[in-house]
Amino acid sequence: MPIRVLIIWLLSLAFFSFGLYKISGYDIPLEAFFTSIGIPAWLTYIIGAAEIAGAASLIFGRIIHPLLPRLAMLGLLLLVLSAITLHVIYDPLIKALPASILFGLLIYSLWTAPNQSSQTI
Repeated sequence: MPIRVLIIWLLSLAFFSFGLYKISGYDIPLEAFFTSIGIPAWLTYIIGAAEIAGAASLIFGRIIHPLLPRLAMLGLLLLVLSAITLHVIYDPLIKALPASILFGLLIYSLWTAPNQSSQTI
């Protein structure tokens, strides 16, 4: 199994679990954090839904359209970049590490993506 395929499965699993945690309502610290910096707490659920949609599109998006996994990666990159920015501004720098690792893996997956005409992930 190519390393890129393994990374995409790991990214999908990570974003699916993070998104599920957010929409389940158990992520009270994130809601409190958002409220403390002036962002509405309901945005947590939107972000969670976007992470789940992105995770599903990474794995199954090619069935709908060959470019959908790449578009999902770009959307997830925006989410992760936003998370990194919030952590750098409002938290200790170490809290940006997990999002930074996801950012690097997404960049790698985009960089090594095959051409549109290819049939592999």
